[in-house]
Amino acid sequence: MKNLAVASIIVGIISLVVGIYSRVIFEPVYGLEAKAFLGFTGACLLFAIALAALNLFGKK
Repeated sequence: MKNLAVASIIVGIISLVVGIYSRVIFEPVYGLEAKAFLGFTGACLLFAIALAALNLFGKK
């Protein structure tokens, strides 16, 4: 579970960098606008937070 949370954080950070890059150059990257990348970043980081909370509070 912890590995999945770390992987989600890494994917979210990569998506954040691509989204910021797309916003700076004012052009889509791979046909996707910056808003799509940044929305995916939010979803990945929220998923990572949920997994980390489950890992922390789910086990006794």
